[in-house]
Amino acid sequence: PESASAQGQDGVLQDDAVAVEAHFEQQVRKGWQERLRAIRAKRPDFTDADVKKYEQRLNRELDVIKKMGFPGYFLVVADFVRFAKEHHIPVGPGRGSAAGSLVAYALKITDLDPIAYGLIFERFLNPARKSMPDIDVDFCIQGRDAVFKYLVERYGGTDYVAQIITFGKMQARAVVRDVGRALDIPLREVDAIAKLIPDVANITLDSALAKEPKLKAMAQEDPRIKELLTVAKALEGLPRHASTHAAGAVISDRPMVEHLPLTKGKKGEVVTRCLPDHSSGRQRAPGPEQSGPDGQKDVRVAGLSADHWGLSTGELGDERSAQTHETRLL
Repeated sequence: PESASAQGQDGVLQDDAVAVEAHFEQQVRKGWQERLRAIRAKRPDFTDADVKKYEQRLNRELDVIKKMGFPGYFLVVADFVRFAKEHHIPVGPGRGSAAGSLVAYALKITDLDPIAYGLIFERFLNPARKSMPDIDVDFCIQGRDAVFKYLVERYGGTDYVAQIITFGKMQARAVVRDVGRALDIPLREVDAIAKLIPDVANITLDSALAKEPKLKAMAQEDPRIKELLTVAKALEGLPRHASTHAAGAVISDRPMVEHLPLTKGKKGEVVTRCLPDHSSGRQRAPGPEQSGPDGQKDVRVAGLSADHWGLSTGELGDERSAQTHETRLL
């Protein structure tokens, strides 16, 4: 639900970050008491000194999360994980660096006690390393659509929640066949050329020419084959087709169209028309400029980017969202 906060000059909803932090801490401490009772039931030798060690770790994590502005992010992730569990959708116990968070354990995002397994919180979130939090959450394939439907309904509808586009690239064999067809080279010859490309994952045409002498000889002897490979190398790696990412979604603080272009998927779903760049918290527009980092075209997205429908991550697209727009995400 939206807060009753006033609109800012830019029209963006100004949220009560203090209230969000208070709610976040309340939920964490409530969850921790439930976890503590379960730990004591399993470990009769769990002493007051152990409790103190856990609570010191919990306080330290809370302090870091609040200082970095991510309480709202944790609350959103905990919310859709709770929904999945309440609706008997299998959820993984925790994977990746987020399993090192006692806060995530208290919020029941994960089910692994990080202290018992010697897991380090700083590997997940560290003020000295400016990066977005990355929570891996695994949902059963039979229920992930229900989780996404819940997200759409809970956080503002399709104006605010979208899935992520993914692009199939023109790989070595496929691009040879496509270019051969365009150049009107007989299918039999094109197929023979394609089969000479070694069956190695992500092999490039340059690598294939270096590894297969017959392919190189054909290019030297036949100008048609030389042209085919020259054109194919120019097109190799470019997007060939678009589809909907199997494990990604974006939640925005404002209508998504204010941040980036959208399109419709094959099933009518709303899909972003940019690729997610998890390392920078940006959305990257597809096109030839992606061939190198200097040519990447970025669009900043203020919102929550959550890749959590299979092998998954949750990632905040703009840390400003956690600080000034958190209530919009509750």
